[in-house]
Amino acid sequence: MCIFSATADATGIAATAAGDAPAKRTFDFRIDNRKLVNGNNTIRITKGDSVEFHWTADEALAIHVHGYNAETQVKPGIPAVMRFDAYATGRFPVEAHPFSAQEDKTSHRGGITLMYLEVHPR
Repeated sequence: MCIFSATADATGIAATAAGDAPAKRTFDFRIDNRKLVNGNNTIRITKGDSVEFHWTADEALAIHVHGYNAETQVKPGIPAVMRFDAYATGRFPVEAHPFSAQEDKTSHRGGITLMYLEVHPR
């Protein structure tokens, strides 16, 4: 049995192992003033990879990956983790939805596209 783990920074570039084994991909992101302040505007991974997005933000946000059932709530100063397995290929927007006490926290109105996730075939 072979266990493989790859870690990447927010640039989307990770070390790869020989062969086509799925990888664990970890990315760290910071959002300030409703913009991604570190990383590329496109993250590239491979179908089958296990993904973790680590988020910090300066305001309360709901963040989700379109096309995937991946969503997390981020509170100011409190790191949040979003985990999912890359099961579908394509290009998917990753959006943040700011909210206040008066807004419906499940609403997807007013989304801000932070970046795109590209999932490539194995």
